[in-house]
Amino acid sequence: MKAKNTFNWFRKIALVEGISFLVLLFIAMPLKYLADLPMAVRIIGGL
Repeated sequence: MKAKNTFNWFRKIALVEGISFLVLLFIAMPLKYLADLPMAVRIIGGL
């Protein structure tokens, strides 16, 4: 039972990290280079 709980916890953390990476890649990086807003990468990258 503990392995199942650990796996569910890992899945949730992996999902959050994946979403964070996609936001960084497709929102924050274009803002940094196209709109000259490097603060977006600092904020999103720090999460």
